[in-house]
Amino acid sequence: HQIFKLIKSLSPVIEDVSMNQYGTKVIQDLIDLIKTEKAYFLLLNILTPYIKQLIIDLNGMQIVYKLITKYKNVKLIENIICSNIIEIANSKKGCNFLIKYFEFADEENSLNIKKNILMNLKDIITDQFGNYVIQNILMNKNSEIVMNFVAEIKNNIIFYSNNKFSSNAVEKCFENENIKNDFIKPLMVKEIFEKIILDKFGNYVAQKAIATSDDNEKIILIDLLRLLIPELKNKYFGEKLLSKMEYLYPNFFNKYN
Repeated sequence: HQIFKLIKSLSPVIEDVSMNQYGTKVIQDLIDLIKTEKAYFLLLNILTPYIKQLIIDLNGMQIVYKLITKYKNVKLIENIICSNIIEIANSKKGCNFLIKYFEFADEENSLNIKKNILMNLKDIITDQFGNYVIQNILMNKNSEIVMNFVAEIKNNIIFYSNNKFSSNAVEKCFENENIKNDFIKPLMVKEIFEKIILDKFGNYVAQKAIATSDDNEKIILIDLLRLLIPELKNKYFGEKLLSKMEYLYPNFFNKYN
């Protein structure tokens, strides 16, 4: 009875209290005290209009995470996240929330959110914060949804490799043994490799591909690199890149003069 009364009394000020550094601790303690679904859903209904604002707030996101972990299958919160996926993923706190949620939730519970991220991939992967959400997804175990992300990124490999923020996500792909070959193979095509390695952001993707390739792939990639020595020397990063490659891979670079 006291918990019901407290929840109802908080209703007019719930947003301000939830996003306050001290108030958030009160709401989190209240959630821990709740023992019945009826009381839980009463609090959830009061918080619902503010879920998006809470997720992108340092203090508020802790409350939403607590709500989800107490009752895993919270369709209402999931729907709000899906409806505001770009704004949430592309905010500093929102991207942290999603990464934390993906670590907690199983594949079934996170699938809907990931599908919505995939539908808005370009807007999210090219964002300074959103690209970290994509990196997190790409490092998960091999699954159908991960392979859908791989296919979308691979189909636009030049654009994503040469973008300041999405290039970080492409680099991450080479760290996942299950998908790295999907990205090394396209870079072994001369036209693709050339457009990527001659770019100020893409060259880091090309370097990552060389670093994670096997010996046979490395031979092909460094042979392609040699063909571009004149163009690279005209780039401000070119001499440094060439020196680095020669130092790291002398056995593959022994024809370089």
